[in-house]
Amino acid sequence: MADILIIEDEETLLATLGLELQRAGHTVVAAHDGATGLKAVETFEPSIALVDIKLPDIDGVEIIERFRKTGHDFPIVVMTAYGTVGGAVEAMTRGTRRAGHWTGGIRWWRLPGQHRQGCGT
Repeated sequence: MADILIIEDEETLLATLGLELQRAGHTVVAAHDGATGLKAVETFEPSIALVDIKLPDIDGVEIIERFRKTGHDFPIVVMTAYGTVGGAVEAMTRGTRRAGHWTGGIRWWRLPGQHRQGCGT
């Protein structure tokens, strides 16, 4: 199973997604903001990270850049409820090349195959 980092400021989504991934047998570290997510990778190397683009403290794209600059090369899935193609494209050109993005509501059972592979399911 995978070690998954979730960085998401919407508490209900963070808790629900974390619980579902844990039920599927994954180890999950949940961060409610960018600073907490960046701190988490100091002691936890995820197999994959799910990163919200719109966070209250640090933009998700900046988080991705910081991961890459510090040598973290795990796949990253960009999440956004805003459905902006421009934001997803920017994130992909700045570091999410290995996993990708999805927009709108998250349904784990509908997660595209390449993302499920990154999580080992």
